[in-house]
Amino acid sequence: MLGTGRDAHIAAAYYGLDGMGGRSLRVVGGEYGLTYERVRQIAAASVEKLESGHPFAPALDRAIELVSESIPATAAEIEAKLRARGLTASSFRLEGVLRAAELFGRVAPFSITEVKGSRLVHGRNSTPKRDGGSFNSVMRIAWRAASRWGVANLAGVVAQVRKTQSRRCDKDLVESILTCREGFRWLDQAAGWFWFADVPRNPALNRMMKILSVANPVRAAELRAGIARDHRMRGISAPLHVLLELCRQLPGLRVYDDKVRAKSAIDPEDVLDEAERKMAYALSGNGGVMARAKLESICMQMGVKRSTFYHHLLYSPILANYAAGVYGLIGAEMA
Repeated sequence: MLGTGRDAHIAAAYYGLDGMGGRSLRVVGGEYGLTYERVRQIAAASVEKLESGHPFAPALDRAIELVSESIPATAAEIEAKLRARGLTASSFRLEGVLRAAELFGRVAPFSITEVKGSRLVHGRNSTPKRDGGSFNSVMRIAWRAASRWGVANLAGVVAQVRKTQSRRCDKDLVESILTCREGFRWLDQAAGWFWFADVPRNPALNRMMKILSVANPVRAAELRAGIARDHRMRGISAPLHVLLELCRQLPGLRVYDDKVRAKSAIDPEDVLDEAERKMAYALSGNGGVMARAKLESICMQMGVKRSTFYHHLLYSPILANYAAGVYGLIGAEMA
């Protein structure tokens, strides 16, 4: 349609019809030893014949249809589909498809937006400032949730995004945005549970390490209960199988049956604060379980402040309330 010969190749390079996504006039000019003005003239002349009528382009029509059926998704995924279906002979960037649609008088019902280095393809009506909200806002909300609890849920993220947007948020678009991030990991895709492996201080993992420093191995149900004791972890409650999947994905842990084990012993000095270490020491020296009054007396003698003692009694993940007024280390065997 652009003709043959050198000029056709120059126009194809500029418009992205060579599969490279399009280059600037200066870049194309540098490749062919021409001024950018000369490249502009060649490109303009090559498309003059396309400005009238509706050129027959069945491959382009099928490509647009395939992209529309596949969104939202990453550009790389859809580009692979185009090649697998034989609509492109080699890797062909979707920016070229958009430009071809414009040149050939087609309406392409999709857009491409770069998110954290990944190119996301979405519907024109799901642009960042409309249904899907700001891409950065979606990522920020998800990151905040994962940073607070260690894991997050897609439905919860969508609900938070909808609170900040005037229009309805597209769940599939939010999912595509999140999966673009390199550290994103599914824990249960069907139920929407996920985490970010690159969260610098994962609160769920930090509490797991505390628990495993005094009980290794520990039953999964006790591990979940210990994590949930901290008032800062309230607001989300991951199912047991989700917690176990998180443990499977963590390199230092091993899951077998209903128990979780740290592959290497965890030194309490490395993960517990001073008051927790003293409380753990007091309990381990008395069978692991004791009455609150006696535990308080011993801890006071060891220099633990009363306010700190009661804070940890209520919230520390290494402790458990076994009966009225009876506390012990998590995982302790009751006589």
